[in-house]
Amino acid sequence: MHDSKGVTTLLEAAALLRAGGFTDFRVEINGANLRFASQPIQDQFQAFLAEEARLPAEARRVQFNGPYDQPDLAERMARIDWCVVPSVWAEAFGLVISEAWMFGKPVIASAIGAMTERIRDDVDGLLFPPGHAPSLAEAMHRAATEEGLWQRLHAALPTSPGPEAMLAGFLPLYTPAPPRVQAAAR
Repeated sequence: MHDSKGVTTLLEAAALLRAGGFTDFRVEINGANLRFASQPIQDQFQAFLAEEARLPAEARRVQFNGPYDQPDLAERMARIDWCVVPSVWAEAFGLVISEAWMFGKPVIASAIGAMTERIRDDVDGLLFPPGHAPSLAEAMHRAATEEGLWQRLHAALPTSPGPEAMLAGFLPLYTPAPPRVQAAAR
């Protein structure tokens, strides 16, 4: 939940959707360590949640669920259709992407770092420019309204290899190399 995770981009995108009259969406924010975010990010996050809490229950679109552990994933993933990863820094891997794929959820992510290496835009997920809330709002609107998009991207999600395939991939890494023959000195 620190600055580099882009939570404020997500909040701004939700506000843009609502301001544009689109309310057929729900955002669930999961994560910890907000205390490590800068004070302006903490303040913006808390102000948004306070404003959300003042709305009538049926008008609320954003919910903060707090931290989670691996055993919590199935329950949380069962409540969503898409996973949004709005990071504004070049993630080295993007564990949340793997978690989403494990539960068959297409990902909407910032087009930066390893996320662009893992997600194929409009093939198995959607990418948007990092930190650009209007583009994220557009991707979220598309995800919520485009007929057949979820099914098409879901069908293209990478699958985890089975134990046999993983073993076949790892064994060559641990097989000793043949001894090197040194050329005779002349």
